[in-house]
Parts: sequence; structure tokens; C-alpha cells
Amino acid sequence: MYEVVSITGPIGSFRANEVSGKKVVNVSIAVNNGKESTQWWDVALWGEQAETFEKLEVEKGAIIQATLRGITAHAYMKDDKPQAALKAQGTYFRILSSKK
Repeated sequence: MYEVVSITGPIGSFRANEVSGKKVVNVSIAVNNGKESTQWWDVALWGEQAETFEKLEVEKGAIIQATLRGITAHAYMKDDKPQAALKAQGTYFRILSSKK
């Protein structure tokens, strides 16, 4: 497992919350290396990063580059089919384009 990884892909969705008085934004990012099916990453941006992300008024489909740490994989069943989700904390992000 990697300690730090950088990914680039379109934003599928995002939602803002507050946890223990800190702003957090969860961003779903699609990554496709051209050889396998799309992998979705659930990336949490905390504090200042979350506030900055909200101020940018980013839309679904925008291309984002994110540096991640604390990466975990989660397996579950959906519609009787095995699924997996990759979750991580974003330590850096940059919007590369505002829309697809």
C-alpha cells in the first residue's frame, strides 16, 4: 500500500459537512488508466482545504488533481455483486479545468 499517491480525474460528486467543528468536503474522483474499469476515490478535504474548495464553486465534471494519504480500501456488495471503494485524505488539490 502506498503512503502518498497523486491522482487526476473528473469530479463525480461532492458534499460538505461539519465534523467536530471542522469543515470537511468529501469529493468523489473518477480515475481511469485506460486498461481497467474506472476506479472511484472518496477523498476528504479538511479545514482550510475544504473551505477553499467550496469558495471555488467547482462543478461536477471538473478535472481535479489531488495528493492523498491515509489510503484505505473497502469491499462491499451492491446488487449481489462485489464492489470496492478507495478512500483517502486529500493533502493537496488543484483544479485543472472547471468542467469536462
